[in-house]
Amino acid sequence: MSQFFDLIASTANQARSDDISSLKWNVLEYVMKNPKTESLTPPIPMGTSKGMSRGFRHLFLARLLCPRRLCGTFDENPKY
Repeated sequence: MSQFFDLIASTANQARSDDISSLKWNVLEYVMKNPKTESLTPPIPMGTSKGMSRGFRHLFLARLLCPRRLCGTFDENPKY
């Protein structure tokens, strides 16, 4: 019975991992209210590494990642 529960837990963890990894590839589509008509400003050039062009290195994405209680501080000096 223990092996059965281990198999279920392992399968659930793998499914969760698969779901999250598919989100990572499409995340830029989800941050825009209407991705068909809007684009990121500044745009992220194709072929740039994620570490150099996304997250806190991109002002729009950094604002989304900023904790709500710190948004005012971020807005005052977004390049800090």
